[in-house]
Amino acid sequence: MNKLVIVFCLIAVGSAAEFPEAAENLQVEVKGDSVAVTWDAVGGATGYLVKLSTGQETNAGIPTASFGGLSPMTSYTVEVVAEMGNEIGETAEIQFTTRLGKVMGFMVSEATETSISVQWTENNLTDSYVIRVVNEDGEEMDGSAITQQDGSATITGLQAISFYSIYIRGVSSPGMGEETMIRARTDGSGFKMTGVWEDGLGVVGGSGMIYRPLATPLGIYRIGVTFPCEIASATFWNGNEDTQRALPLEGYFELVQDEMWMREKTEIGITYYTTNETVCNFENQSVAVTFNDEIKLARRGDLLLDDGNDTQTIDVDLVQYQWANSSDEVNNAGWLRFRLDKIFHGMNFGDESNTTILKPPPGAFVITLNPGADCVAAGLLVSHTWGMTLKDTSSVTNAGNVLYFSQLKTEWPVAKPGLVYGYDPELCPDQFNMKASVMIGGAMVESINELPKA
Repeated sequence: MNKLVIVFCLIAVGSAAEFPEAAENLQVEVKGDSVAVTWDAVGGATGYLVKLSTGQETNAGIPTASFGGLSPMTSYTVEVVAEMGNEIGETAEIQFTTRLGKVMGFMVSEATETSISVQWTENNLTDSYVIRVVNEDGEEMDGSAITQQDGSATITGLQAISFYSIYIRGVSSPGMGEETMIRARTDGSGFKMTGVWEDGLGVVGGSGMIYRPLATPLGIYRIGVTFPCEIASATFWNGNEDTQRALPLEGYFELVQDEMWMREKTEIGITYYTTNETVCNFENQSVAVTFNDEIKLARRGDLLLDDGNDTQTIDVDLVQYQWANSSDEVNNAGWLRFRLDKIFHGMNFGDESNTTILKPPPGAFVITLNPGADCVAAGLLVSHTWGMTLKDTSSVTNAGNVLYFSQLKTEWPVAKPGLVYGYDPELCPDQFNMKASVMIGGAMVESINELPKA
């Protein structure tokens, strides 16, 4: 009997299970719409089961876990259970409340030389907003320069052609939300020196930044740079040098933003080197910069519809349809379609074969329509256009018997622009000898694109 008791006791002791302790020292770190949970390691634990009150759960091999996709201003509970093989310990939990998320839709709405206006999407969970502004030197501006009103704010007292970091965060009763930042530039134009290279005699080269007005112009944009002395070479970023216009011996260089992506760039970098015989003492004020309208105005006398020797002309196929009335008699009206897709490729039209070329950007070409020898342009009445804009040549003395059209930035993707026309039978007795072409590049094209809409 005693022997049986001893055996029974041995069995009872051998079958006792070991359970892990409860996790301790739970901590949470809330960032935006996510949370990271940590706790002290439990001795002997082989893993942890972590649950969020939303139903999300994860298995962790180390004492940390994270969850995302949380809603702002919401309370949650995290539960942690230590595991030891098939056995689990007691549940440990911690509660937390998320903060406001980032302010959405934060963007610049307007910029002048002395102010920047911003706007954002208001959130009904937010009581107020805190905005701060830091200049290029890392100095935070006085808050009195910031005026808020209904999802927008204006910062005043700024310097022209300068960059500012603008931060915003929402405020609610539990605390402040995450900060959102945008970098914005004030308007204006000019040149800023960013570096110089010297030898024993003085400056022999340097680098700088040309600041263009913020408004993105239509068509080709020109920038002239005049140095105080002879320059051996200059290299530009975000613009191409117009070597035909450059006068290096006089320190003058001209660059042109003739590609679509370039015209979106309002800052143009430049590096330059003087000649071996020339030493210059450069300052910001000693480098003069002139911009688009000023350059074109100075040249208007020799630009306006010149002989077009620097212009490439390509014939364009026309599709013509003459309307008829109910008696099948031809009316004095019809439509034309210009097949630009047969000469250009790019922007999802045309092919990139040897028969087509890459379509130039807006402002770098014009479309022409010659009504023919037996049709006076004034007798062809354009009532409607699509994909192109008719130019007003009434002030041009040498426009000839030609109608000119441009494709604005919004019209540029159209591969088959066209027009609806009527005509005066006396001025245009023959409407079936019309010819179309495209003129690319050159001073004449620039001048035509500057003409107003008809």
